[in-house]
Amino acid sequence: MGRNHFYDLYRDAEIGDDPDFKSWHFTSYNNDLLNAEEIDRAKRSMSSYAFRQEFMASFDKLSLVFTYFCELFVPFLIFLPRRASRFSGIILITFQFLIILTGNYGFFNLLTIIICFTLFDDQYLKHFLSKWAENHNTSENIELYHEKLKYIISILVLLCFISTTIFFVKRDLRGSVLNQVTTSNQPSAFEKKILEIAQVSRSMNAYGLFRVMTKTRPEIKIELQSENGEWHPVIFKYKPGDERKRPLFFFPHMPRLDWQIWFEALYYERLLSDPFAISTYQNFLSTIVIKDLDI
Repeated sequence: MGRNHFYDLYRDAEIGDDPDFKSWHFTSYNNDLLNAEEIDRAKRSMSSYAFRQEFMASFDKLSLVFTYFCELFVPFLIFLPRRASRFSGIILITFQFLIILTGNYGFFNLLTIIICFTLFDDQYLKHFLSKWAENHNTSENIELYHEKLKYIISILVLLCFISTTIFFVKRDLRGSVLNQVTTSNQPSAFEKKILEIAQVSRSMNAYGLFRVMTKTRPEIKIELQSENGEWHPVIFKYKPGDERKRPLFFFPHMPRLDWQIWFEALYYERLLSDPFAISTYQNFLSTIVIKDLDI
């Protein structure tokens, strides 16, 4: 949670400055307020790694150190000379493969790996593509034309990237209040044009996993009524639900429907006031009922 007000209270109680507060530091496994039988049931039903993490307050320190190394240090090597850039590319691609093995992010990791290939210069790739390079002969004029075109496109992409980055950073610094629309938040005519150009590639935007933290967790639950009048919930294969059920491995599939149902609940008040959204959900529910989809 970070060093917030709760941290200050804990430190005051630890020092003993405030007699109304006391602080303790122990694991859930050693907590006398928790039922020992409940902990034993959790130990039998959970994996050893999950149990150590949730009840013993332990974690794989090596994984943590490697993650911080890849995310906080390696990216700076991208801007250094070629040897450091090659090293960063190898480490980042290895990191993405480890994420693929341990997490479910669909094809996001593949996109990152493809981008990382730009960190390898021609001389480095020539060792792996030597046969192709020997048979691929082009005239000097064509090579010169390709070089000029490459620089022009690179400069345009860089300007587009800088402009969109400034726009989204400024908007984030102003705050991410849902449905907040003010005159100061509106982009200029130049920014609109750049954003329209960048939107074609959909690679420059303000998207981020849980970039706006919420205090509540609403859920959209869909139920179907059987012939005997009983209601049964519609279970989505990849939608988070029962915490005792192990998540499914679906790489490189992207279960957009399941994720959309999960995230749309955050904006249900806005959806209820949008006629198009209501019509879309009505069609969706009708399709489930009529065709009896195997979700």
